[in-house]
Amino acid sequence: MPYFDHPDQLEVSINEKQRSLPIAQTIDDLGPYQTRILPFNVMVYTDFETYQELMEEVQDDKNYNYPFELKLKLAKGEAGRTKEEISSRIENTIAYNESFKVFTDEEIQDEQFTDIQSFKLIIYGIAAIIFLMNITNGYSSINLSLMSRRKEIGTLYSIGMDIQDLRNHFSREFLFEQGKSFLLSALITLGIMLGIAGLFKSVDMKALILYFPYLVFLGFSILVYGLNLLIYWTGLSAILNHEPIDLIRGV
Repeated sequence: MPYFDHPDQLEVSINEKQRSLPIAQTIDDLGPYQTRILPFNVMVYTDFETYQELMEEVQDDKNYNYPFELKLKLAKGEAGRTKEEISSRIENTIAYNESFKVFTDEEIQDEQFTDIQSFKLIIYGIAAIIFLMNITNGYSSINLSLMSRRKEIGTLYSIGMDIQDLRNHFSREFLFEQGKSFLLSALITLGIMLGIAGLFKSVDMKALILYFPYLVFLGFSILVYGLNLLIYWTGLSAILNHEPIDLIRGV
């Protein structure tokens, strides 16, 4: 996805020193080379000589020996043997304060898959905890709310309002409250997204809005509020099975 229209200069700030670098060309396709580019990210490529000259000029010791990646395209089945050979050669040449890591493409894919699965498990675990807490707390709070209105229900029942009218009246009230709760949860979610975008510079608010799992959020909300409504109807039906005089007397 192009974000700039044929740029020719790149302004960089390293070690509080500004430097303008010419851009030789814009790369739209890396060809056989593979890299993982996240949305709204822009990759800048340079050669070793230019990089070393820039680090010497700005005298940035921190980034002078910054690690780099070297990717090799190998025939199928040779990755394991080549990894051992490369590791053996590097170990015999590096200095005491240098380090390296060698990965095969299969290992990188397995690691990315494991990270994604772990993140999914964390999300599912949090969702399960929220779901269980909602059931237990929702059941208690909804029933306590209905119990506190037993006399009101009995009074309306005694003056001529039938059971169906009572059920519709109190159900509308409950649905209205649940709607306000859903709106509040949406605003809190938006606030959390704004907080994440503000705390982490690598996270863009546009990316969060674009890739937010709206269907999952809506489905989970329907499940939670649907169970709340079922709990409310069950409790309301149990109260309406009593005689009006018993409700007014608090029996």
